[in-house]
Amino acid sequence: MDSASFQFVLFGLVVALVSNFCRSRVWRSIVLMGASVVFLGLLAHNPIVFLPLAGFLLLGYAGLVLLKRECLSPCRSRSSSLPPSSWSSTTISNSAILIQVKMIPE
Repeated sequence: MDSASFQFVLFGLVVALVSNFCRSRVWRSIVLMGASVVFLGLLAHNPIVFLPLAGFLLLGYAGLVLLKRECLSPCRSRSSSLPPSSWSSTTISNSAILIQVKMIPE
């Protein structure tokens, strides 16, 4: 049975402890973002391998922003600036990037 390494568990506990030093949402966001960057840096030393992941995250974030602005709603209003096919194309392209991320050799 595989389990998490001691170093990984210790890393997570230290991050949780440091993020709770202050109750500020900004502080916790900074600590968690920094921990995420450190963790990714420990996984791979070449930042090129993270390009598909970055594309996946950016496209997903852009889709959420468009949904929030109601530009990409599946039940779009008449005032929407994007055609209904934009919803499908965003979903398909985000899925394609996810498939590319999953195909990266370990």
